[in-house]
Amino acid sequence: MLGPSGHPLTDEQADAVRRRTGALLLAANAGSGKTSVLVERFARTVVEDGVAPDRILAITFTEKAAGELRDRVRRRLLRDNERELAARVEGAWISTIHAACLRILRTHAATAGLDPDFAILDEATSRSLRADAWRTALTQVCDQLGDAAVDVIAAYGVDITGEEVSRLHDELRSGGQTRPSLPPLPSADAPDAFPLKRACAAAAAELATAADTKTVLEARAALARCEERLDDPVGEDGPPPGWFDDLGFARRGKAVTTEACNAYRDALAAYAAGWRDRRAAALLPVFDALLQAYADAYRAAKRARAAVDFDDLELLCRDLLREHAAIRARYAGRFERIMVDEFQDSSPLQVELFSLLGGASDELVTVGDEFQSIYRFRHADVEVFRRAPGRTRGA
Repeated sequence: MLGPSGHPLTDEQADAVRRRTGALLLAANAGSGKTSVLVERFARTVVEDGVAPDRILAITFTEKAAGELRDRVRRRLLRDNERELAARVEGAWISTIHAACLRILRTHAATAGLDPDFAILDEATSRSLRADAWRTALTQVCDQLGDAAVDVIAAYGVDITGEEVSRLHDELRSGGQTRPSLPPLPSADAPDAFPLKRACAAAAAELATAADTKTVLEARAALARCEERLDDPVGEDGPPPGWFDDLGFARRGKAVTTEACNAYRDALAAYAAGWRDRRAAALLPVFDALLQAYADAYRAAKRARAAVDFDDLELLCRDLLREHAAIRARYAGRFERIMVDEFQDSSPLQVELFSLLGGASDELVTVGDEFQSIYRFRHADVEVFRRAPGRTRGA
């Protein structure tokens, strides 16, 4: 079988081109000719299977890659004198996921609750709106929650708290939450210090007869500090900052890697984790209030400008397809085949979009290489690649 350039395909590449029905995931390394396979699959799907170019959804990672794929498909069809089909490639759905979402939202702007002439925010404007949204959220939550909010801000600082709220906002939205919020945590009781006391005493007794090496001396000192601190009562808020910092000791030599010493390390880690969980449960309502106030202020600022950001494109398109069965059916019926390149850099939200657009059928073809997942772009999750059906070495 010849590829789009006229050169023979390898057996694996040819097999990937021939298998044009059913779910297929091609695990393709860099330089393996995956674009040639996609081009040849697209061309043969159009010519041999009779699928119109605009009934194939081909998703790429960048606009540059989309342009290259479109150009190569056009040239491949012209090679077979399929001029009419080549001309129709110009209107085909070969684009990034954001461009595909934008195209859908432009068509259904009113239904999606958008101004028909909505704009895409540039990075500079987005940063400015985010800064304003944080100031609004900070004032609002401090007024509502009083000392509880003020204590959190004082402990972490305005800038660090704002950065964390913004990070949570983006991560949760990329995970699929249109209006992000934190999940509730069960109330955490103060951890029991007894297991740590017991483990500390056992390790200290064992090391009392060990040779006086530097590592053993350091371990004894750490255990003595732990015993001394555990003798003092701990308040409801837990140990003060730095309480745990010098209670561990190195894992060097047999004397300090015994069962008793390792049990002490485990007990120390569990005690510290227990207090972290308790503090997190207390802080969660404040952070959740800040997060939701920030999200609402940022959303209102975007709406006032009749604008959306890149995450909005995916979220609003997903919500549109979820909530409007007729529109969802229209696109699920439109796309007979779906191809997704660089699938290892897809997020769970994007995978849901592929499914809503018809990719839950048996005609979803994905291409990628988990070892090339270096972008971590917009919270991509390589696990969606590893869990995908139809996996094969196809290119």
